[in-house]
Amino acid sequence: RLGYEVIAATDPIEALEIIRQERGFDAIITDQIMPSMSGDELIREFKRTNPRAVAILCSGYHEARTDRPAGADLYLDKPLEPSELAAALRRLFAGERSVPDTQEPV
Repeated sequence: RLGYEVIAATDPIEALEIIRQERGFDAIITDQIMPSMSGDELIREFKRTNPRAVAILCSGYHEARTDRPAGADLYLDKPLEPSELAAALRRLFAGERSVPDTQEPV
């Protein structure tokens, strides 16, 4: 509904296959805790072929949070509202690579 073309993957291995085949993505949004690969590992691989793209790392485990996750442009706590994600993407696409995080840990 926001005008973005979205490609979803069910796991990080499938996501990497899509990334390697489809090059030219503008963004990746991933969870931190996944089977077979962490979100920050997926982001590092993604940025190898899409270095100018933005990366958002999400987690419901607040202890997994870091001030500056490796490779990610922004960390968001789950659960999050679609409007929060949309606002973060707009700011990142506008060039604000270190978007201030206003979420408080629960």
